[in-house]
Amino acid sequence: MFLVDLADIIAVHRANDLGGHDSALAEVRRRWPALADRAVTGVLDRVLAIKVAVPGVDPAAAEAEHQRGRARDRERLRRRRIKAGLE
Repeated sequence: MFLVDLADIIAVHRANDLGGHDSALAEVRRRWPALADRAVTGVLDRVLAIKVAVPGVDPAAAEAEHQRGRARDRERLRRRRIKAGLE
C-alpha cells in the first residue's frame, strides 16, 4: 500500500504535459520505486485519470510543444530512411 498526495499527482501530470507518457512513467517510477513493473503502468493510468490543474503549465503550450516534438521525430525518421535508401 502507498499514498498518492496532491504533490505526486501534480508532478506526474507536469511530467506528462512537458515530456509525454515516458516522462510520466519515469516520474511514477522515481516516486514509487518499490512498485513492480506491471503495477507502475496501472498507477500511472490511475494518476493521469485524475483531473487536476497543474500550476505553471499552459495546456495549449504543452500540447504545441508535444506536437513540435512529434514533428521532429517524424523528420528524423524520414532522414534515416532516406539515408538508408528506403525512400
